[in-house]
Amino acid sequence: MPEAEVLYSDVKFTKKKGNPTETTSSLAEPTYSEVRIAKTEPSTELPGSLQVVSHEGSKVKSQKVPLLILCVLLAAVVIALCYVSHDNIQTRRSFNKLKDENEALKKNLTKRLPENIVPPSGPQTPEPEPTLFKGDSCLKCDAGWERHLGKCYYFSNTYLSWEESRRLCQSRGGDLVKIDSEEEQEFLEEKVKNKMTFYEDKFWIGLTDSKEENKWIWVDGSTLSTSLSFWFGHEPDDWNGTNPEGEDCARMGEKQEAKVLNCWFDKSCNIPHRSICEKPEQTGRRQDVCVVTGEALASQQPAVSHGRSKVRLERVALLFLAALLGAAITVIYRLSEDIETKRSLKNLEDEYETLKKNLTETLSKMMVPPSCPQTPEPEPTLFKGDSCLKCDAGWEQGLGKCYYFSNTYSSLEESRRSCQTLGGDLVKIDSMEEQEFLEKKVKNKMRYNEDKFWIGLTDSKEESKWIWADGSPLTTSLSFWFKGEPNNLKTEDPAGEHCVRMGKKEGAKDLKCWFDRSCNMPQRSICEKPAQTGRRQDVCV
Repeated sequence: MPEAEVLYSDVKFTKKKGNPTETTSSLAEPTYSEVRIAKTEPSTELPGSLQVVSHEGSKVKSQKVPLLILCVLLAAVVIALCYVSHDNIQTRRSFNKLKDENEALKKNLTKRLPENIVPPSGPQTPEPEPTLFKGDSCLKCDAGWERHLGKCYYFSNTYLSWEESRRLCQSRGGDLVKIDSEEEQEFLEEKVKNKMTFYEDKFWIGLTDSKEENKWIWVDGSTLSTSLSFWFGHEPDDWNGTNPEGEDCARMGEKQEAKVLNCWFDKSCNIPHRSICEKPEQTGRRQDVCVVTGEALASQQPAVSHGRSKVRLERVALLFLAALLGAAITVIYRLSEDIETKRSLKNLEDEYETLKKNLTETLSKMMVPPSCPQTPEPEPTLFKGDSCLKCDAGWEQGLGKCYYFSNTYSSLEESRRSCQTLGGDLVKIDSMEEQEFLEKKVKNKMRYNEDKFWIGLTDSKEESKWIWADGSPLTTSLSFWFKGEPNNLKTEDPAGEHCVRMGKKEGAKDLKCWFDRSCNMPQRSICEKPAQTGRRQDVCV
């Protein structure tokens, strides 16, 4: 054993009898002392009254056991804390996401949408940022805007008239877009194409000839340059089929990729569309954010002493115990916070479902404009035992038939399937009296001039050979085409216009209010089926 090595042992001291100056310690009381053993000593027995008791048989001291237990408990608490923290983070993410959706629903409830479906825009790929250094200027756009060529663009999801769309852009600090270059047209054409959900889902731009016909002016007052115009085909045509005042505002977009970027169309300024807003990018200065690197963290770590630790085992155990207590308090706090967050999340989910239901009801009500008070058809005087006619709930009776005026916007084929599901078919007009009855009904139900209704007439099988839904051909004496119709225009659909819709918001004195249109365009519809016959009792059943 080296000369400087120290061994701790129990050393017993024996009192000498008759010595009054001796201390009062017990004979069997142990005292710790350092005992140095020289290399040349033949035995471990000490002279005099010293007796060394060795405990070399135990390699793990009894004080290490509580420390090991504390370490295990601390590890368990740390694992529990990690799990709770992860669960809490996930809950908070769900909470924040649902909160954002609730805010969006609340905003939607305050808006008046002319369409009952506003398709969500696709995911946006941010423009790559240039490499910036401290002090360099940087360009930025507000949240929800997209950057390109030094400008910020906002693609609205709200369907408004041209004037309302411009006011929306101005309230956001910009104006309807002015297209200054072919590169800008190419950028916008690609964006709009990806955001359109159907052929007519185009976007207003800041171009109009409302002040002087055929003199197209941008919103900043500048005149349209012929070399930077991107009109489609024969556009602008100032067609007055939807509005007697013609088409004086410009919109853009082709669901299919536009040829040579030409995708501008003139349209009545009152028709609701989405829009493109524009404003300059904002300029700022790049600031550095100070972060601590791993190297700096390592340099701040205290030096580890390789000498003998002078802190007793009892103090180490006390430190571990304090850490364990702190971790336990943290877990309890996290658990209580997580419980509260989940309770808030549950309340928010309930609120979300309520808002969603309210939004659906609001949209349904908005799509059904309040109709004028309806005067019921005069019924003949009936007596008990007489026959009577009745229709299902939601259907309207007239001329011995039942009519259902749909509030759902869909293509002609989808509208016909809906009618057949309800036990009828798209309406067939058999007389001038029936046309007059339906024209008045439709006029009162229309919200704007393009809000027309499908009827069961089509020439989709053979051009200009118009056939009713029951297979019978159209009688020339019982046709009610508006002037210039059918014209089979191909501006909306290259396949042409092969289905018929009816209605004029201002009314048709000569009853002529039929228009052909692409069968894929969404419209409301009129279903028809015979009225049921019963016997009058107290109530017709």
